Amino acid sequence: MPSSNPVTLGQIARAVGTSIATVSMSLRDHHTISLKTRKKVRAMADQLGYQPDPRFSAMMTYLRSRKEAPFQATIAYLTDFPEREGFRKLHTHSEFFRGASERAEKLGFKIEPFWAREPGLSAERLVRLLKTRGIPGVLITSPVASSWPIQPDLSDFAVAVIGYSSWTPLYPRACDNQSHAMYLCLQKLERRGAQRIGFVFSDQDDINAEHNWLSSYLAHQHDLPASRRTRPLLGPAEKIFRKKELEEWLAGQKPDAIVGQTNPLLDILLGLGVKIPGDIAFASLDLFKRDDGLACSGIDQLSHAVGAAAMNMVASQIAFGETHNEQKNQLIYLEGQWVDGATTQFNSP
Repeated sequence: MPSSNPVTLGQIARAVGTSIATVSMSLRDHHTISLKTRKKVRAMADQLGYQPDPRFSAMMTYLRSRKEAPFQATIAYLTDFPEREGFRKLHTHSEFFRGASERAEKLGFKIEPFWAREPGLSAERLVRLLKTRGIPGVLITSPVASSWPIQPDLSDFAVAVIGYSSWTPLYPRACDNQSHAMYLCLQKLERRGAQRIGFVFSDQDDINAEHNWLSSYLAHQHDLPASRRTRPLLGPAEKIFRKKELEEWLAGQKPDAIVGQTNPLLDILLGLGVKIPGDIAFASLDLFKRDDGLACSGIDQLSHAVGAAAMNMVASQIAFGETHNEQKNQLIYLEGQWVDGATTQFNSP
């Protein structure tokens, strides 16, 4: 007979003969708890008349916002770079990892990298390893042109993808809004007096980004008079980032501003003797701190926040006892921020 007093997790745990943590995860139907135990816990909870207390949940949310939560579990950070630590060597991906790790720590989780190209690691072995260690969630990130050597079945896990990835099937994903970033760059350059804005980009990077950069640029060009339109320089990176090709494009298109990736484009322009911003203004689509100290103008993609957002997606699935299937069509876009630097100050806004 249910009691008139609220039933606690501790009472259920004592009645079943297990821990409060096991009861909590069982009531959320967490896959790391055996089906037999979950059924036993739910049956006892029903027998005792357990009802979640919304006031307690609200209080715990408040308390967790004031201090770091106690450790809950390890989250796998699955990468597919040619090198094991390759994600730490690229600005965007190192920021993804830092953002996810800091957010995980605040929520009581710990991030642990797993390398998909680990010798002897098969898809089946990875899944067994994750389950054996009680790892409930997986974050996925990779160089977007990568071809994953393994495709583990992650249907029993909370999963989110960070940034753009070649991974299939469809998983929840957090990434920067590249279309908006391009629009913002063009808008800022025009406000500074630019009339002919060029775009230089690797065609493979454009394909990997699902043409988000290029489509936004071409839509903007479509609305311009013919005298202000420029042909974008697209092609294999080893070709378009050579001095000869870039010189010919500059001579033919005569841009007064260029949007593109900072490296190696900016260094090649400077090597050609182009004065920036005296001759041509430059806006980067992904800002990072340069070794030479030159402060570029352009877009901060907020990669740190993108990593944190993906971790929130995984934590949400775990908290509600879900797997990625309940959020498989969810896509979180974060809009980058324009940063004024020394490469666009050729006119007042």
